Amino acid sequence: MKKRSRHYPGFRTILLSFNLGTIVIVMTVILVFFAGLYKIIYDMQDRIQQYILLNQLSTEIKNAEYQFTLFFNEYREKSVNPLTAEDEAQLTALWENTYSIRNQAMKTAAQLESNYDRSPQKYFLNRGIIFGLEFINKTCNELLNDNFSIDTESYKKYYQIIKVFSYIENYSSNLYLTAAVKNDVSALIKNIYLTEVFKRASICIFSLIIIISIFSTLQITKTLGKNIQEML
Repeated sequence: MKKRSRHYPGFRTILLSFNLGTIVIVMTVILVFFAGLYKIIYDMQDRIQQYILLNQLSTEIKNAEYQFTLFFNEYREKSVNPLTAEDEAQLTALWENTYSIRNQAMKTAAQLESNYDRSPQKYFLNRGIIFGLEFINKTCNELLNDNFSIDTESYKKYYQIIKVFSYIENYSSNLYLTAAVKNDVSALIKNIYLTEVFKRASICIFSLIIIISIFSTLQITKTLGKNIQEML
């Protein structure tokens, strides 16, 4: 009885299988690492953006307070005599300017992180800033509705507004910043640790891929040698 010779896969099949397997492994590793690194980068970008917004909010609050104080003082000086059309235009421009800045500050504060589960302190500070700006807007509207006559009541409201401005400026430039830094320290340590893990894992995985490639090359050479011996 004739002995059946063992069939070995052809060179093209072996090479194609090896190349496809290598590509799949390398692409999988690359995708996993890119997904992990992108998550870390996105988290850091989001935290940096929060600091940018916080600095912007602090600047807007200071500008809003300055513009309101400027408006009040200008009105107090000019209201001694009957207001001219030029005076009214100037005061209207100042009023609209301080309103615009307060409105922008409100939008900026709404963009700050206010997740209670992640940071209760930042949540309450954010609420305090927004409530403070709402109180300022409400009190300014009351001044405007009262035709803004310089009297004891208007001075009372003026000092209330300045006091609230002082509170929310401290919230944004000091307390909220401190809470943000405190909250981000643990996240920064975690991201540094994950980056180190990715670095070490990448070295190990790519070293393993090189070893597997060398072993596969030896197996291909061995298989080709057997095919050649059979043909002879």
